[in-house]
Amino acid sequence: MLRMRILGFVCLVLVLVLGVVADSYTDTLFCGKENCYQVLGLKRDDAKASQIKKNYRSLSLEWHPDRNKSEEAKKEWLRLSNAYEILSNETKREEYHDFLDHPENWARGGIYAAKSEVGVVVFGLLAVATALHYLNMRLNHNRFVQRIKQSSHFKESVARLVVAEKAADPKQAEKILLEQIEFPKHGKKPQILDLLPFQIIKLPYVIGMACFEQIRWQVRYTWLKKEYTAEDEIIAIRMVMNLTESQWEQCPEKEREEMIERQVWDDKKREEYLRDKTIEENRKGGGMRKR
Repeated sequence: MLRMRILGFVCLVLVLVLGVVADSYTDTLFCGKENCYQVLGLKRDDAKASQIKKNYRSLSLEWHPDRNKSEEAKKEWLRLSNAYEILSNETKREEYHDFLDHPENWARGGIYAAKSEVGVVVFGLLAVATALHYLNMRLNHNRFVQRIKQSSHFKESVARLVVAEKAADPKQAEKILLEQIEFPKHGKKPQILDLLPFQIIKLPYVIGMACFEQIRWQVRYTWLKKEYTAEDEIIAIRMVMNLTESQWEQCPEKEREEMIERQVWDDKKREEYLRDKTIEENRKGGGMRKR
């Protein structure tokens, strides 16, 4: 679940960054969102080289920084100089005309430029997401190990190994026992193939298998009304009890066996099971109060 959330976040940021960078790219071309001819008080069809030069000189008398010391004049002078530089140069003017006539071609260039910048951003995001994903898996593994070490059965096993001289000390005994344990998916030590980039590569396969399972479940159990297999009994229990795979694995083995034996995927049997659990918890609570 966390892996899917991280992947979704990376994809969302990729789309947003690509759009913003592509849009900002076209805003930096020529006169930006303004029309260079209008900046100089001209119309494209009537603007000849002599008229462009004349209007520029006329406006310079008002906005040149030597004549006008205001902040507004500085900004206006930059606008005028940029527009004049584009329109007075024949090559740049032709390019600007092409930009006005075929803006879609220049937008594609913005996307290409955006992609190169987005590549850097996405690489950084993926690196951070991978680090967070690894940290989460590592913490889950450490928590699982700590729960095992705190169990009375594990402590007894450690003591037996030390007494039998199969381990030099408790620390070595713990290491031997932990190596023999088969950890569940959510609690295993993270490996390189568990990291986010490899999970992204596997995503099409995962989605395909999820769709196949949905169809299989619908056909086999909803339409054909067949009995659950041993594996599907567990899936059915998890669905009706709102348990994730990790939550199911964390349930005591005795409790899991009881839910399977009592077939809690059936609505009536589940109600009986939950009612019995409530009565049992109330009795335990009453016993604690009496003490």
